[in-house]
Amino acid sequence: LSHRAEFHLTGADRERFLNGQITQSLRAASSRKAAYACALDARGKMSGDFFFSILPDAIRIDADADLRESLAARFERYIIADDVELTDRSHDFSVLHLFGVNDVPALPIEPVAVVENSRIGIAGWDLVFLAGHFAAALEALAATYPVVSDKVAEILRIEHGIARWGAELSPDVLPVEAGLAARAIDYEKGCYLGQEIISRLKLGNPAKSLCLLITDAPEPLLPGTELFSSASPEKPVGSITSSTWSFRFDKSIALGYVKRGVEQPGTILTAHSPAPITINVQALP
Repeated sequence: LSHRAEFHLTGADRERFLNGQITQSLRAASSRKAAYACALDARGKMSGDFFFSILPDAIRIDADADLRESLAARFERYIIADDVELTDRSHDFSVLHLFGVNDVPALPIEPVAVVENSRIGIAGWDLVFLAGHFAAALEALAATYPVVSDKVAEILRIEHGIARWGAELSPDVLPVEAGLAARAIDYEKGCYLGQEIISRLKLGNPAKSLCLLITDAPEPLLPGTELFSSASPEKPVGSITSSTWSFRFDKSIALGYVKRGVEQPGTILTAHSPAPITINVQALP
């Protein structure tokens, strides 16, 4: 995996501290299994999303590289009288993600950690190596398994409806709007920053929802393309955040946000690119 940031949270209060900062329960993760969580602001909007797993003397946090500075600052802001230290280990470790296999093969280079994880909607494993061992580990795995390019990984991500920071996820988004409730939110856990807003949304409908969009466009539509409904031909009811050509669907597909009232599967919307393009709204996989 390229473009990832890694932090280690240490200190006697690390579990209590992190549990008060994130949407997910620490019980969802272990030394062999990663969990997915969001950090929010007081309005329930996203400060970042990440995976975390448990090391013998630390909690390992794995986030998009674009969050490296802002997420660290977000956590540091709330470490006040806690026995907690956040250390940036982004340059110390590298991760290979292996998916489509039931077991991790024996390797000539021992990983620092092997963690079950589903990054792109397919069950898989994170193999964590010291940064200096990454090239040799990749070569050893590539002798048996095909290496997926960033472009193909992006196709798989969009096909499986996985939101990504900088595309679907930003400080203006509530995690429920992005379809992250099942993956990232434990509604039964203790208090955390932004919890009141999230708990209220459990019983209501968000103002917008991330959806899978199937199009009849011959080429993928550009992110930012506005969507219109027959009832609102002049006023946008949504926009595209990511798009690709899908070999699975044999069509151009996209992820995008649509407003409440037009998010039901089967709703037909229109984009202008520049000729009218039909958009079929579907629920996230």
